[in-house]
Amino acid sequence: MDPDEPRLARTRLWRAQLQLPELLFADGEPIGEEGLYWLKVHVANCGNFEGEDFIKVSKRPFAERVRWVHENLEKIKSTVAAPLRELWWTKADKPFQFLAACFQLSSALAQGPTFVSRLPISFDGSCSGLQHLSAMTRDEKTAKLVNLTPQVVPQDIYQTIADRVRQRVDGDIECYDDTHLAQMWFKEGIDRKAVKRNVMTYVYGSSSWGMAEQQLEDLMRPLADKVKRGKLKEHPFGEDKGAAAAKYIAQIIYSTIEKVAKRPAAAMKFLQLLAAAMADEGLYLQWTTPAGFPWANRYYTQKTKQVRLYLHNLGVSFRVLLTTGEEEPKIDRRKANNGVAPNFVHACDAAHLMRTVNAAVAEGITSIATVHDSFGCLPSRAGRFRKIIREEFVRMYEEHDVLAQVLNQARADLSGNTKRMPSAPPEYGSLDLKKVLDAEFAFA
Repeated sequence: MDPDEPRLARTRLWRAQLQLPELLFADGEPIGEEGLYWLKVHVANCGNFEGEDFIKVSKRPFAERVRWVHENLEKIKSTVAAPLRELWWTKADKPFQFLAACFQLSSALAQGPTFVSRLPISFDGSCSGLQHLSAMTRDEKTAKLVNLTPQVVPQDIYQTIADRVRQRVDGDIECYDDTHLAQMWFKEGIDRKAVKRNVMTYVYGSSSWGMAEQQLEDLMRPLADKVKRGKLKEHPFGEDKGAAAAKYIAQIIYSTIEKVAKRPAAAMKFLQLLAAAMADEGLYLQWTTPAGFPWANRYYTQKTKQVRLYLHNLGVSFRVLLTTGEEEPKIDRRKANNGVAPNFVHACDAAHLMRTVNAAVAEGITSIATVHDSFGCLPSRAGRFRKIIREEFVRMYEEHDVLAQVLNQARADLSGNTKRMPSAPPEYGSLDLKKVLDAEFAFA
């Protein structure tokens, strides 16, 4: 009998009881030594546990991520042997992905380089919206913060914003007219988690009002629920359940982002000006992406009708939008303005994804899993695939001045009536796009 058979049998039993969901490629390949290395990186990324210095493992160089796996190998093996008893994996950043990766790693270590893996391992962009905006504006400052330039240690723009917001709050304690809000936040603490969602959604059109709503949803209301359940004596942010504190911190976060990412912010305002100029003429902004797909920032005013509802003997009237898809022949200026920057960034994001897939397939890499800014492949193909991601990112922005292209298309569509049209894109920076080729943590 194979000495490993009892262990393998137990593993199969645990898998059956746990009903472990594994999303696997149809075809696998022998993992090889290089593939095993990248599988270990993937295990560390999915776990993303915090170290003693409170820095998560995914924010460390690749060699340190692999070292973390080696240091925790016994824990990983124990988890694989009895996942319903050893529940360490449930505390991972992505619990089921981490568990699936642990199973793969355990099998690969037992069998060696000939182990056939079908597990997708992924490499994610570093705040991809700002990556695209910094590339199209050649903004070297923001590019560094989102890892588009070579770094010894991965940069973390969320932590950078959190540090600057905390400095603003500290300053407000001394000179702000109403210091109690600043004092509340100082006591609660401001970390990257507190600002991450706000920073992520900024490039997708989130205003300071929207960021305040996010703060209410993510922090203030859960705290209010704890008060209701008796877990907290009172709400840490006051009797208004954090409404004023959420608005206060959101305004600081928004202004901090705009100061840190000046050129990306200017690009977003430029796109909004284009959308407004087109709306003046009853037109919508359109363009062809670097992947050759048509793109249109098309928002027409929706038809509405008055509906009268009754509650007992009381009539209640309100206006609702029809859901039939009927539209007025008029541009909805507000939606066109709010949607243009996030739509444009998503178009660039999708173009990069499509170009990457096409380039990978041309080299025989056909097992690919993509979600927005996450690129997955077989472990055995990871070394080359990571380079293709960066190569296509560079090639796309070297071949296409996307802001100039959308401006030229708008001018053509307006047939010469360009009174409110910007004369040129915002001033570009000095970023050398070739540096992205050596930026190991751009997609990591």
